[in-house]
Amino acid sequence: MLYITPIIFYIIPYSLIFAFALKLPAYSFKLTAAIFALAMSAFISMAIVLYLQAGHIVPTWHYKYPPSLYYIAYAFVGCIFAWMVRKPVWGTLSKWPILANIISFMASNSLWIYLWHIPLIEYIDTNFAVKFAITITTATALTFAQAQLVNKIILPRIANNKLAKEIKSLFTG
Repeated sequence: MLYITPIIFYIIPYSLIFAFALKLPAYSFKLTAAIFALAMSAFISMAIVLYLQAGHIVPTWHYKYPPSLYYIAYAFVGCIFAWMVRKPVWGTLSKWPILANIISFMASNSLWIYLWHIPLIEYIDTNFAVKFAITITTATALTFAQAQLVNKIILPRIANNKLAKEIKSLFTG
């Protein structure tokens, strides 16, 4: 029973969000728009109910662990919104190659940036803006160092191409 709770309340909801985002490019515009409208309606409804109960706007992260309908609806809205604006945003970013390279690196390595940020947010004790700037910069720098270590030091020493490909896939974007 001890192992069932994390599966039901954590792994399944986050797997659904991940699977949805992974399949998003294959969905039709009509289906995507319908899911967006449903998720936005659920999110706004929950936000209103929570606001009326608490007397203030309730942040989504209060409902992240385990993920509730409020957080899951927010995640679906965020995924779809990011997907819808990707082309115009990337068109604008591509005018600044350095910024485009940084964003591309962060997008490709977002899992490792996320994993590095976890211990950082636990130990940085300051206001949100400073904490965010320090955390994102440090997590990205650590991820960059990790990618450089893997690509320039570890991979050249591995003779087995299949193993090298697996290590690169696991530790870099």
